[in-house]
Amino acid sequence: MMLFLLACGNEESSPEASSGIDETPEITATPEITSTPEATATPEPTATPEATATPEPPATPEATATPEPTATPEPESTPTPAPTATKAPTITPKPTATAVPTKKPVPKINVAPGEKYDFCIDPGHGFADPGTQGLLGKGVYERNVTLAMSLLLKEELEGRGYKVLLSHDGINQPDEDEIMKQADALGLEYDKTRFTKNKVFYAYERTIWSNVLYLDHAYDAIISLHVNYVSNPNVTGYHVYYCTQNDCSASSKLLAEKLTEALKKGYPKKTVKLIPKNYADAYQVTKYSIMPSILLEMGFASNPGEAKDLMNEEWRAEYVKAVADGLIAYKNS
Repeated sequence: MMLFLLACGNEESSPEASSGIDETPEITATPEITSTPEATATPEPTATPEATATPEPPATPEATATPEPTATPEPESTPTPAPTATKAPTITPKPTATAVPTKKPVPKINVAPGEKYDFCIDPGHGFADPGTQGLLGKGVYERNVTLAMSLLLKEELEGRGYKVLLSHDGINQPDEDEIMKQADALGLEYDKTRFTKNKVFYAYERTIWSNVLYLDHAYDAIISLHVNYVSNPNVTGYHVYYCTQNDCSASSKLLAEKLTEALKKGYPKKTVKLIPKNYADAYQVTKYSIMPSILLEMGFASNPGEAKDLMNEEWRAEYVKAVADGLIAYKNS
């Protein structure tokens, strides 16, 4: 908590609307954005039922217990786990390759304890939570695009001399019990009933995990990348959200402003909206983060042109440069 106070102690809660207070001008955006990142995030309350589904854990072990007896006699099943771990990188390219043929291997989230970082990037959705699809293409979902863009943004920032963390790498995710264990050890407050125990790694769990990473690595800000979707295929643009009513609202607002300015400069013909959201309506990564945080909708998968951009490697490479400009402008402000 001392670290948290140092990072955001001078910030005042602003009554603006966050991550996209579904800004009044963005009242339409609320449904729009809500549909994408929060559509899943909202189900987290439904996650409570999953918490109720605690009986399932017992069922799982039993189910595992049944195959295990078979796996035990099979000597080959022992080597299989090892290769599986080796094949994990192959599984990553599956989402990454579909979203963006990345030539470099996906980095691991394991970092040296206490090592200082500059930024944390949260690839929206992931694992069993695919996010939206829209017109991205067959077999391609939001999770594929956000991971690919996160890796490119990480590479861009590191190329400029900054140290970057990922909330997850698309392959590995911390166990819910491990997140709670570390959060408890650090004195973090959180709602245990929001943990789904289903290995999906929903937005709330990712946010608490990001808070754990923050207390251990003291990065300056976190950005969560997402893809938007609405029923109207003519809606386009980039939306930047922040929460107006938490301890880091002032810094989050500045971060959102710097990113908005950078995107407007890089894409003068595009509609770039800065959308504050109040606490009740804010996206989870902006609402529950204990550090400056924003959520960026990188375009609409429901719009043919922007869906095409999101799948274009050259566009992606240029886009992350603008995002990096915004993050660095905030750090240097």
